[in-house]
Amino acid sequence: MAKLSVLTWVGNAAAGLCGRRGAVSDQARQARCSRQTVYDHTAKVQQALAVYDPGHSRDALLQEVEQLRAENRQLWGWLEDSFACPKPKRRQFAATAAAMGLSLQQTLTLLAILLPARLLPSRPTLGRWVQHSARRAGRLLRVLDAACRRLVLCLCLDEIFFRRQPVLMGIEPYSLAWVLGRRAADHSGPAWSQALAAWPAVTDVAADGGSGLELGIDLARRARQEAAAQRRAEAVPLHVRLDLFHTRREGERALRRAWAAAEARWAAAEKVDRAKARFDRGGGDGRHFKKDVAGKADSTPIVVFAHVPLWTVYEKWGWGTEDSAQALDLLKRFGSVTVLNGHVHQILQKVEGKVTFHTARSTAFPQPEPGKAESPGPIKNVAADKLRGVLGVSQVSYVENKKSLATVDATLE
Repeated sequence: MAKLSVLTWVGNAAAGLCGRRGAVSDQARQARCSRQTVYDHTAKVQQALAVYDPGHSRDALLQEVEQLRAENRQLWGWLEDSFACPKPKRRQFAATAAAMGLSLQQTLTLLAILLPARLLPSRPTLGRWVQHSARRAGRLLRVLDAACRRLVLCLCLDEIFFRRQPVLMGIEPYSLAWVLGRRAADHSGPAWSQALAAWPAVTDVAADGGSGLELGIDLARRARQEAAAQRRAEAVPLHVRLDLFHTRREGERALRRAWAAAEARWAAAEKVDRAKARFDRGGGDGRHFKKDVAGKADSTPIVVFAHVPLWTVYEKWGWGTEDSAQALDLLKRFGSVTVLNGHVHQILQKVEGKVTFHTARSTAFPQPEPGKAESPGPIKNVAADKLRGVLGVSQVSYVENKKSLATVDATLE
């Protein structure tokens, strides 16, 4: 008969002592033994453990766990009763939380985590504590304001609104101290003038250019001049400049409008250019061209002016004409032929037999080299100091000799 391993004994004992209903049967099948063997192993393992450490039986351990749980509940109860948070501390917590911008409900939520239920104040009580602290702080701030007003030389002014009621706001930019915060019935000129009267040493103001604020600054300036005239003294100046935030915002708006208009003009120009290219590729009535050259002698120098090149520079972009072969066939009998064209906004040269091809730059905008961009549209990212170097004009001189025409290309620099 095969002997079972020690691990199997332990597994059988675990199934008998701690297993759920049916665990003994499952363990017996897994260990390939009878259910009675599982029970026997359970009893023997218990006896061995009792002999090894009689002071820590299973029943004793379970009893000790229950005692520890009861002790833990008792300690938590004592901790709740012994949390040191007297009423002055709770009032200080509420006032500090309000000064940091927390609402009464947020403050109440935090206190509910820290305090037992019997010490938790109501929401109206929190409101009264905060108002009491605000009145005390207000009396102190009035003294501090009076002592510091002569030190403030620059103010950044604006209005903020709480439930549609304006609060006149002033920030000292160097220290970022909020030195002016007055609730007013409106944000008109007289209201701002009254608020600025408390700061007689201010000489520089940054504002957003609003009508009420602008009038208030003007009224404050006049009041200073009148007071100085009565004292026969020089009035303290009050300079005004537009604040950086509004300057940048208005500049970005203007730039967006200008760029949108420029983009619209670019799109319109490209549309016209595509339409013209379709017309140029199709060509016109070749009979007029044939008639123009029919009476010319073979030795006559011929100069042809065309918008689109008479050779296919880049077919994908439409840089070429479909009937150029017909035109060149009419010109091949002449000894000197020069073809001048634009359209591509860059200098390209080619000599084919007795025909010299020459393109010219543009005075409007540059275009990319053939096939080196997604489209033949204008190059828009040329630096301002380099733009004149890619624009230009071409001057052609006619001199009778046996050579081709003298062509001089010059940029706009």
